[in-house]
Amino acid sequence: MMNEWAYLFLASVVNTIVQFLWKKKTARVQVDRNALVLIFVGSFCAAWGIDVIQRGLEVLTFVHILKVSLGCWLMFAVSTAAKHYKISGRTMKEFRNDYTGDLIGFLLMGIIIHVLS
Repeated sequence: MMNEWAYLFLASVVNTIVQFLWKKKTARVQVDRNALVLIFVGSFCAAWGIDVIQRGLEVLTFVHILKVSLGCWLMFAVSTAAKHYKISGRTMKEFRNDYTGDLIGFLLMGIIIHVLS
């Protein structure tokens, strides 16, 4: 079993890389160093949350961790952001560009956490 902080760190690094590439290639947004730091901190917090939930639910299967990760994405990222996008007049395309990358990242973080914990 890997040290608790090590696999959370690894999951966060992987998600930071995914987010950087997603923003650069798909959303065509430039990401500076300050944004990368924020992405990493947010990734670490999300990875920690996924880990707490998967431990509390005693996740034993690959399918179950995918459900937990999808649920976290829906509960925390999408549900919170949707209202802000609507209120600020941002488009559904912008929302998809931003949150599809997060979905991929949440799923990858969940898989890493499940496999290494």
